[in-house]
Amino acid sequence: MMRCKLDGHLGTQDIDTGLCVFYGISFSDICEAATYFKPIKSGPEFKGVMYGTVKLLKDVELGMWYSGGRWWPDKRSAYMSGKRI
Repeated sequence: MMRCKLDGHLGTQDIDTGLCVFYGISFSDICEAATYFKPIKSGPEFKGVMYGTVKLLKDVELGMWYSGGRWWPDKRSAYMSGKRI
């Protein structure tokens, strides 16, 4: 695994498979990660969570959850949004 940085977000990437991990969330390649993180500015502390295939990102400071291209006030709403996509 090598360290990588995507628009200020720090992660790791497996050179052989292309698998990337940012905030504990796995992405099949850097392009998938770039699409996911495009609307998210780096800076605050984030915590990543995977529920099956649904990727959730929590802004620890604000308590907001990101999924499905927008921010949600709670984990359940974020999960349901991500599940629909």
